[in-house]
Amino acid sequence: MVTTFRVRKITAKLPLPIFRESDLPDMENIQRHAPEIETGVEKEEETEHHLQAALSAHQVAVRTGAKIESHIPVPDASFTIDKNEYEQLYNKTHKETSALIRYSCTVEDVIGCPYFMDEEDERFLKALNVDLSEDDFEKIMNEFEHLTKDSLILTPQSLDLPDFTHFMESSVPSNSLLHAFTCLEPIYDHWKQRKLAVNKNPLIPQLKTDDTIKNSQYDPYVCFRRREIKSGRKTRLTDQRSLEKLRRLRRDMETARTLLQMVVRREEMKKEDMIVDHSVFDKKCQVLEYQKLLGIQEDLSSLLPKKKVKLSSTESTPKYDKPIE
Repeated sequence: MVTTFRVRKITAKLPLPIFRESDLPDMENIQRHAPEIETGVEKEEETEHHLQAALSAHQVAVRTGAKIESHIPVPDASFTIDKNEYEQLYNKTHKETSALIRYSCTVEDVIGCPYFMDEEDERFLKALNVDLSEDDFEKIMNEFEHLTKDSLILTPQSLDLPDFTHFMESSVPSNSLLHAFTCLEPIYDHWKQRKLAVNKNPLIPQLKTDDTIKNSQYDPYVCFRRREIKSGRKTRLTDQRSLEKLRRLRRDMETARTLLQMVVRREEMKKEDMIVDHSVFDKKCQVLEYQKLLGIQEDLSSLLPKKKVKLSSTESTPKYDKPIE
């Protein structure tokens, strides 16, 4: 008898053996090997004493029908809290919102002040000895950074930073939070010194972008580098094709130049022909006037312009009845 799982599906065309109960005396030995059941715990915890004892007791109970005495110890969850406390924590007056979660702020808007004090700022604030918290100091420094970023163009080649009075008059708007503090001038001087120490770069750490002015090729902190597109390897066949294209382009351009020169020559000849016809017509008019004055009666058909006969394409090319030997 086959003791492994079937691979193919059972069909009506496949003959299957039939066994009676008397033909199978030992049922346990012919049972197929069942795969190991996942215990639901991590591999390191499968060898724990309580888990193995509970699994063994469950298998014995399945075979013999005995009562399961070993259990996995779990905390008691039958404790209930007071009804008044439950109603206070879980209010029944819940109202469904008209839509799901509404949230439009970015991460930068909710993380708080992006400026963080360091040891130098802590020493300055301690030496300043004013009633100012660290959070307010960070807000003031961040406001200085924000205002100079929007109103001033700070580059290493630019001029010096403005003084405190000029900065408050020109760069600080009326709704700025700086107006709520009084000890701004020493903090501004401290910020100005730190700004000049870093060559007018931002005090708040920022990602470095690819700077074409500076040599940032070997700077590992530069992100978003420009992609360097390497040109493909040129072969002799590619050069030959390019040369053939250039030759064809030169031939076409020379043909176009020749056609334009021929058109210009044709138009110049037309212009000369018109000038000659006009002069001939004037002379004929003078001859006619002289004939009238002298009383000469002559046929005027000779003075009329002759019509030009256009040669057809068939007449322009000669025909030969016999081939030329």
